[in-house]
Amino acid sequence: MTKPNYQNRRTLSMLLSVVSGAVLLCAGCGSGKNSTTEPAQKEVAVTQPAPKAAEMPVEKAVEKAPAVAKAPEPAPAPEEKTVKPVAELLASAENLIDVYGIVQESKDGERTLSDEERAAIDTKWTELLTAANSPLTMCDELDVVAFDFTRTGKKGYLHTLSLLFEVKSEFTKDYLISVMGKADASHVEQLPESSQKAGFAAWGFGPNPPTSSWKSEALTIAGKSYLLITRACPQSRDIPYEIQMILYWNDDDGRMVGRYGKQVNLGWVVDLGE
Repeated sequence: MTKPNYQNRRTLSMLLSVVSGAVLLCAGCGSGKNSTTEPAQKEVAVTQPAPKAAEMPVEKAVEKAPAVAKAPEPAPAPEEKTVKPVAELLASAENLIDVYGIVQESKDGERTLSDEERAAIDTKWTELLTAANSPLTMCDELDVVAFDFTRTGKKGYLHTLSLLFEVKSEFTKDYLISVMGKADASHVEQLPESSQKAGFAAWGFGPNPPTSSWKSEALTIAGKSYLLITRACPQSRDIPYEIQMILYWNDDDGRMVGRYGKQVNLGWVVDLGE
């Protein structure tokens, strides 16, 4: 019996493998459109993951992030002003300036006065005016009926001057006001250095409103027209002052060229502070 030639079989098997590979290679050489096998490059383009984007460090990302605007805090609700009854205010009023303030609140829209309240105001006004010193006449248009020199304590402006006028007729011109605080001999050295030689402090100003509109701006109380003018007094001192006042006007260069009416002496005020 002849033995199988295993060497020839191995050679034949290898030959068949080579032929099969060649056949498969030829089968893949056809057009991509007609081939049942998709091109390898296209497959790779679809199946490969996209390149990973460069990651930014967290601290850099925080730096790059836009700032978030902080929501504004709600504004506090405005405090409601307590409007005291007129009868209570009149009972505590000590002078004409206090009563004037009640009427001013009505003009400013802070309160509405009834006919009865207006009558009560007129009565109180007449009582206080009668008890006070006689008005000081400055000119045909103006009388001074009351004044006050109050310590306010503001830096550089220790006192505020309040002047209450009866406006009897219209001014045809705008005048300035000069208020002089004369110091007695024992307090002259406490005046500002620039005022010590003259012996008095002087506060000149253009009133607001100007004098030409005083009649129309005045409040009507007890059938007459009144106007309150206030002014802070820079560099005032806690010493006694004798207060005097004049109306005047300047030329175009700001120099005083004349007085109008009379100089009035309002008397001494003593406010030595605490």
